[in-house]
Amino acid sequence: MALRLIHALTLDKVELVFMVPGHSFLPCDRAFGHIEKKIRKCSHIYSPTDYLRIIRKAVGEENNVTVMERTDFYDLRALKSACTLRRTQSVGFAKARQLVVDAQYPEGYVMKNTYNFDKETDGVDKRVRLMPGRSPYQAQLFNLANEDFPLKYAASVRLAPAKLRDLRLLFNLLDNRGRAWLENVFTSQGQSLPQAQEHDSDEEDVDDPEDVIMEYVPVTRLPSERTRR
Repeated sequence: MALRLIHALTLDKVELVFMVPGHSFLPCDRAFGHIEKKIRKCSHIYSPTDYLRIIRKAVGEENNVTVMERTDFYDLRALKSACTLRRTQSVGFAKARQLVVDAQYPEGYVMKNTYNFDKETDGVDKRVRLMPGRSPYQAQLFNLANEDFPLKYAASVRLAPAKLRDLRLLFNLLDNRGRAWLENVFTSQGQSLPQAQEHDSDEEDVDDPEDVIMEYVPVTRLPSERTRR
């Protein structure tokens, strides 16, 4: 995708830098930790809306949480088909520290296993050619800007009959908010709505303002009368 932006003359250079494996203290890692902590404290999560509420509460108002729609996903297989994937021997992809996509090398990208931002180092960096064939670069032969790609999901994904049966069994176990989401799922699948039964639940709402939802603790089975004797 970065090379497509180079071919479209939108950008001149794209540098992707990867840290060494391990933990970091970057804001993104802290945000993921806060989200996981909130999820562990929830006794139930019935719908994607619940996940959205948890994430927004965990990351705070200073972070923007965007809901992805079906029309936001594209099928990029056309880009993959236009490229030729070759093996890289001198620099393994797993050990790469930088991927540099530059207008000076429109045939592909440069892979580096060091954090050298200035220039290529002979014997250390590796040029990975994506352009098919061996001829010099020509825009009329290799221009990813000319590749169009459709939506990844042109319509709602069809669920298997077994999955629909399982969802029907779960319907009466959900609260009203979860049922409303599941009704939308059945409607989008062209299915009849399940028959709702009376739902009586005293469980805490997932959006608990006091954050008092306790983690699930299994109950230890008490010894029988015969065991106590």
